[in-house]
Amino acid sequence: MSRQVFATPRVSNLLGLSNLELRDLGRSSLDSVVLGQPQLLFLRGGPIQIQSLYEGSRGPAAARLIGVTAFINGRAGLGPDIEGAVRQALHKPPTVTVVRPRRPIVVGRPVELRLVGKNARSADVTITSSEGSERASVAISSGGGRVRWVPTAAGSARVRVEARGLDGSRVTARTALHVLGRPPAIRLTRAPRRAVVGRPVRAVFKAGHSVGAVAEVASAGGIEFTRRYVIHDGTGFVEWTPRTPGRAVLSVRADGHDGQSARDSVRITVARAPPVAPPPTVTLLETPHVAIVGRASEIAFRAGGCREVVARIDADREPRRVWRFRCAARPITLVWSPTRPGTHLLTVSARGSRGTTSQATAPLRAERPR
Repeated sequence: MSRQVFATPRVSNLLGLSNLELRDLGRSSLDSVVLGQPQLLFLRGGPIQIQSLYEGSRGPAAARLIGVTAFINGRAGLGPDIEGAVRQALHKPPTVTVVRPRRPIVVGRPVELRLVGKNARSADVTITSSEGSERASVAISSGGGRVRWVPTAAGSARVRVEARGLDGSRVTARTALHVLGRPPAIRLTRAPRRAVVGRPVRAVFKAGHSVGAVAEVASAGGIEFTRRYVIHDGTGFVEWTPRTPGRAVLSVRADGHDGQSARDSVRITVARAPPVAPPPTVTLLETPHVAIVGRASEIAFRAGGCREVVARIDADREPRRVWRFRCAARPITLVWSPTRPGTHLLTVSARGSRGTTSQATAPLRAERPR
């Protein structure tokens, strides 16, 4: 049985290859094959001889196990262990399966294709797409292997795997994969973290590889703002005026060509609007019914909620007269002496602390003395 095992091409070829690899190792080279004690197992299908092979040495190196041979019904096998040798002797054909990735396959994103094989040593993988073909070789003697692939084109891709078995036979597996286009991208490039009720808010976002975008603002009271954009690669703007104080979330979403989407968001704290000061008040208390040219006439008024009061009198062909006063709780009085007869216009303006103004007007008639 041992002679028939060594006469089998697969065993003799392996031993010849090992001899070439070990020929130039020097004094500690492994230059002889040592046979282990044959073990006979008598089964229903006939006897099986199991025998270990070792590489011996003339030097100090220890012997190393080459493999295990099995001889069954006139057929020999060689493997790393008893199970592998028996499988080869029984001529079990190899099998290989391509495990489809769980995650979607996207252009530009690396993908690991997992191969599961039995009774196989290695596999040649060919991936074909519209951009061409890529080839790789992977060892699957331990039961599996992985191939890394970076898709470069959207659409269909075909995977062909040719596995070589322990008994020298070959088997082919095929599968088709669908590659999605590049996913959309979106990013808020400028957005406020704080806002005030009633004051407009402006945010900027940038989208790419998209067919459109949606901006939305949600608060405790619900959706306050929604807007859609037709944007492919570019910049969009969000303008929103908060209505209620509290926490709000501004989110933007970009939609891709293959149903993909990308999001970005920012939390905004909305404060209550500060109290608005009432506008100043101006009340005319006393104006002359008829003013006499050259004689003094008193004009009295009251102004509240202001910092400064300005009174002016305008008339045709006469310079404007202007008086300035500080705002006070008591009535304010000014003295005016007309220089020409005719109709004049009195205007009293009060200016508030936040830039608000109020004014009161009244016509004045001046006559010559009789």
